[in-house]
Amino acid sequence: MVQTGPQLLPAFVLVAFLLAPAPDIGGKWATTIDTMEGPMAYTYEFKVEGTKLTGTATTDKTPVSITQGTIEDNRVSFVEVRDFPGLGRTVIAYSCTITTADVLTCHRDVGVVASEDFTIERAK
Repeated sequence: MVQTGPQLLPAFVLVAFLLAPAPDIGGKWATTIDTMEGPMAYTYEFKVEGTKLTGTATTDKTPVSITQGTIEDNRVSFVEVRDFPGLGRTVIAYSCTITTADVLTCHRDVGVVASEDFTIERAK
């Protein structure tokens, strides 16, 4: 028997959700990350061109460029490179999920020293 009408509505909603483009994450975002050095306030300025993500990550008033940034469906990844006293040049690799248009749920690996889970929220 072929289903029609209200029985197909959940399937249509699911297909529409899966085919909808990810929200535009361009603009300013902010968070405080609990690090092994204590809380660290960050701001991010994301620039999106298709599936490419660039911009800056700023903490302690020191901005660095975001590199290797990609957006695929609701997944976002990017890298920032910082020079830390005692550690030297450190690659910080981010892997995020677009949870809502205003929230990213993220994980980052700080070189081989630490990893952290946190959320980033669109700045109001």
